[in-house]
Amino acid sequence: MITGHMARREIRDSKGLLLGDGMATAGLALGYVHLVLSVCGLCLGIILIVLGLAPLACIPFVNEFNIWLSSWLPL
Repeated sequence: MITGHMARREIRDSKGLLLGDGMATAGLALGYVHLVLSVCGLCLGIILIVLGLAPLACIPFVNEFNIWLSSWLPL
């Protein structure tokens, strides 16, 4: 996001010599979307840990992990 703002400022200050304002804006939008999703994911993780539900979120992957682990470790 910081580099997107820097790019937009540089493009604006060039008075038309530099192009790419649309790309800089798209990068900014994607950066902010990533920030929002990261904060939501972090909050969800904290809520799951506080409620003690974090192990329940992993149950669907336990069988796949066991299969993967048994293929790597000789028994």
